[in-house]
Amino acid sequence: MSSVLRSLLNSLVESRHLGRLNAIVGIMEMASLLIAAPTLSQSLRVGLEMGGGWVGLPFLCAAAIMAISTVVVWIVRVEAVL
Repeated sequence: MSSVLRSLLNSLVESRHLGRLNAIVGIMEMASLLIAAPTLSQSLRVGLEMGGGWVGLPFLCAAAIMAISTVVVWIVRVEAVL
């Protein structure tokens, strides 16, 4: 899936900005892994310890991470980055 989105982004950007775009996408992928993996792991552990409906805690954390990502995407202007 990542390669499909990266290909779509590459088709939308001028060729002189492709290197910068791919570097930014790579950095964002690594940053998201550094944040999401430990957060979801810890929330699963806490949710299992609490039991009941809290077993779904990783899904709530994933929703919060996606909400933050959505806000960032809407705030950052493409013209300002490129």
